[in-house]
Amino acid sequence: MKTEATMLEIGNFEDLEHLVGLLNQAFEGTSYRLEKVQDQKQTYLFIEDPLAEDEYECGMIQKIGKKAYAYSEAVHQMIFGAYQRYLETTGR
Repeated sequence: MKTEATMLEIGNFEDLEHLVGLLNQAFEGTSYRLEKVQDQKQTYLFIEDPLAEDEYECGMIQKIGKKAYAYSEAVHQMIFGAYQRYLETTGR
């Protein structure tokens, strides 16, 4: 099992949930969601699903206390890449 020291912090879990909502409002052609992983305590999948494609990207997120952590650098980059695209698109 990974620990906080081996994962990359994303921020507050509530903020990640809010970001998913913002991303869904900003990008009509892509669905973003967090799905609870069954039988794994406080573990979620962050899913980026382009609706026009057959495949989607996803990565594991661990909620520890109020914080969310990415299991890998690739997941961390996927989330912050989506956030960067949101900022560029909305001008916020």
